Amino acid sequence: MGKSLWFSIFFDVGATFNFTKEFFADLSFGIGKVLTPSGFDPTIPLSITLGYTVIPQLDLGLFFGFNDLKGAKADARYMGLQAAYRF
Repeated sequence: MGKSLWFSIFFDVGATFNFTKEFFADLSFGIGKVLTPSGFDPTIPLSITLGYTVIPQLDLGLFFGFNDLKGAKADARYMGLQAAYRF
């Protein structure tokens, strides 16, 4: 009663480039939509990652991205560190 239902859908495309066996860069972008009763507003995020494979099971990286490349929303940026462990 009075509650609205929201759905979201997102498609992501990326490419990873290996400069050497250990150093890599990843470029990722996509399109996402949140579907609400009032319509939908698509977002277009972009992320760039630079990483290093410490051991075959562990990657460390620094990433930078934009939450949405459309209009004034492109001012929303993020940056961080990441670790990926594969087992």
